Amino acid sequence: MERDGAVGLVLQSPLTFAATLKPTDRRITTAMVDVIAAADVFLPRANGDAATAASFAGHWSKRRKTGATPFQGDLLYELLK
Repeated sequence: MERDGAVGLVLQSPLTFAATLKPTDRRITTAMVDVIAAADVFLPRANGDAATAASFAGHWSKRRKTGATPFQGDLLYELLK
């Protein structure tokens, strides 16, 4: 499947901070992990929506042969009048 434009986003700045993940399809999340792991980037944590973060952490653990532990679950709320 070909697409125009961005299909996912991982932002880590500075490199000692957690990576922030935007909601993405599992296949895209897997591809992002593969690229980041191949670059041997230090990634202390990852933040994102539950599905994306879980997919990212699961593939990261498998790819890097390490564990992942949920740290903090946050929810975002939109306040309307």
